[in-house]
Amino acid sequence: EFVIVPKDITINWNKSTFTYNAQNQRPTATAVGLCESDTLMFNYSGEGKVVGNYTITATIVNNNNYIISGENSLDFSIVQKDVSLTWTNTTLTYNGKAQKPNATVIGVCAGDTCNVIVTGEQIEAGSYTATAEISNDNYNLSANTKNFNIGKKGLTITVNPHTITYGDAPSNNGVSYSGFVNGEDESVLTGSLNYGYVYVQYANVGTYNMTASGVTAKNYNVTYKSGTLTVKARPITVTIDNKTSIYGKAVETLTASITQGTAVGGDDNLYKLPEVVTTNSTVGEYVIKGNTTNTNYDITFINGVYSITKATLTVTANSVCEVVYGSNPNIESCVEVTTNNGKSVTVTYNHGVTSTTNVGEYGYTVNYDTVNYELIKVNPENFKIVVKAKAVTISWQVNAEYGLDNYAQLKPNVEGATLNNLQLSYTYQAVSGLGGQVVNNVPVAGGTYIVTISSTNANYELSGLLSTQFVIVVPVQE
Repeated sequence: EFVIVPKDITINWNKSTFTYNAQNQRPTATAVGLCESDTLMFNYSGEGKVVGNYTITATIVNNNNYIISGENSLDFSIVQKDVSLTWTNTTLTYNGKAQKPNATVIGVCAGDTCNVIVTGEQIEAGSYTATAEISNDNYNLSANTKNFNIGKKGLTITVNPHTITYGDAPSNNGVSYSGFVNGEDESVLTGSLNYGYVYVQYANVGTYNMTASGVTAKNYNVTYKSGTLTVKARPITVTIDNKTSIYGKAVETLTASITQGTAVGGDDNLYKLPEVVTTNSTVGEYVIKGNTTNTNYDITFINGVYSITKATLTVTANSVCEVVYGSNPNIESCVEVTTNNGKSVTVTYNHGVTSTTNVGEYGYTVNYDTVNYELIKVNPENFKIVVKAKAVTISWQVNAEYGLDNYAQLKPNVEGATLNNLQLSYTYQAVSGLGGQVVNNVPVAGGTYIVTISSTNANYELSGLLSTQFVIVVPVQE
């Protein structure tokens, strides 16, 4: 009898190192020394899933013809799977708080959780390195650091608008800040603010740029925005002096003075006072207004008044104005007219006396420019016209004799008037002892008579021969 014993075989293992893949893994054995066309199957114990070191054992399944000589087990390992990171937010802006970039793992097996913890956060602006760690030991980071930058935050410093008055030195109203974060303020700035002005003292009214500079900050990128400096006109009050002059006389020079506020920088000729009157301006009150000639000043004018007062017209009656009846009066020869402004003035007189005005005494008034003159009468008692009787010279041309029917034809010769104007009355008187007889002023008999004339017209004064003698002859009846 004989015995067939199992044949010795050995086994080879396909590999001893595996990379983690979130699945169960083990080596696979291959029989060495099998007879031709035989196959073997093995049972395995000792597979692994997570990173670590393991031992696997292989045993022949349902075949007694072979026996494994030598080792039927193998030490193997599952090693970490390499993963990488995707980094975001590597360029940051200062916000006053701790900041770091973000990282996301790439290459993690489905279903696995792998948290990333990034350290190296920073607050202030600068360049830094962040480090990432993962929370799953089955993975290995191929690179776990990343450079990142926290840039300076933009900070705008704006020069505040400011208003000054012409003549003031340049000044400012400070600045405003835009961009501070996390409750910070200008205390984080270093250096001192400096202001730059286009405006210089006593430059004209207008708007000018103001600039700022001089400060920096560790965590802020400072930019400046200019502001506007407004130079407004300087307020002053000018009071215009009142003036007075007499009509027709030289006009006074207009004057004024600053009564509130002051001129600066040696400025003069700030205003102009236009002439409001001339030597020909009539009596009255004229408002004096000012015009600003320097626009750097805001002038409030207190107007003045130019008063033209009446000139004096003096009419001196040197004598009573006498005129002979039948002539027109010439008052100008009796008066003297003067003014206190040296101007000639037209003067006329109201009296109503003409060449036919009866003998008598008549007053007269003065017509003149009552608007611009005040009348002063000198010798007011002489402001009258006296019409005097006109002198008439009487003479006679007597015939040798007259009859009772024609004696009335005896008329005087008149020089200086007409008989009709004289309105003569005749008075007849018989010469005593020469045969004449008068009844009711009528000669009634032959004889010698005296005829005497008188005038009932007071405008004439008779002179010469006011009477004459004549003879009336009465024929003798036969």
